[in-house]
Amino acid sequence: MHPLDAVKSLVDFNFYRTVPRRSYGEASLYLAMLSLIFATAMIFALMFQVVPQIRTTLNWARDSFPTMTLTEGTLTSDAKGPVVVRHPELKHVSIVVDTNRVEPVTVEELQENGALAILTRNKVYIAKLRPILESRSKESVPGFAIDGVETHILDTYAKDESLILDSDFYDNISRKLPLVLYPVAFIFTFGFFFIWKHGAAVVYSLMGLLINGFQTGRLEFPALYRIAVFVQTPVVILQIAALFIPEPIRLFGLITLIVVGVYLWKAIAIVNADLPEPPEPSPLPE
Repeated sequence: MHPLDAVKSLVDFNFYRTVPRRSYGEASLYLAMLSLIFATAMIFALMFQVVPQIRTTLNWARDSFPTMTLTEGTLTSDAKGPVVVRHPELKHVSIVVDTNRVEPVTVEELQENGALAILTRNKVYIAKLRPILESRSKESVPGFAIDGVETHILDTYAKDESLILDSDFYDNISRKLPLVLYPVAFIFTFGFFFIWKHGAAVVYSLMGLLINGFQTGRLEFPALYRIAVFVQTPVVILQIAALFIPEPIRLFGLITLIVVGVYLWKAIAIVNADLPEPPEPSPLPE
């Protein structure tokens, strides 16, 4: 396996003449290389798109929420009364902080305030959202209706020491975010992508069987599997590009299927052309 194999698999169909002779180990190493490239691209996508947004949200939370302290399941704050917090880009929804409250929160209260969550002295109430399908449904949050409330008791948190949610807390998370997010994202993405592409190669191999039959070819499944591994290269390039495009690409699945189909068709035709013609059957004795 050579790094230039990725370039050859994209631009040189004659390269596929060598693919059926590759071992399964070489094919697996190639997928590992593609997974490494994709995982690295994922880190850059997080760096330039996701992390700045998270930090912006943390800065907003630092400047918007009152200082809160969680001690042995009890939440207190420096606010004298309820504080309704709304994001500047999501002004139609809110989070309410009312650490003086001990009464339960009802679904109706969440609906009236468009609240995603209400924090009280010893519990956190989180809205259960349901996508709105019926045109007449009461809309609590744009696109969603609040159908219920989840209750989380705070007595299981901060038993040994107090947790202070102040400006230093949010700034500390913002600083340490890359140290945690990037390694975890890289390892998870690499592992998931590696397994996913092995599974995709099996599916594309079945496509290869159909194409091979249409071409009256003589390739067997192991050779088609190896070809299916390498023809995924253009799809991986498209998937990397999609990481940096803000809007989802319409019909992306269909596009990738067409790309793989074209590469499979051409690669199988070239490999079949190099195979020796099968011997003609011997004539039956008279």
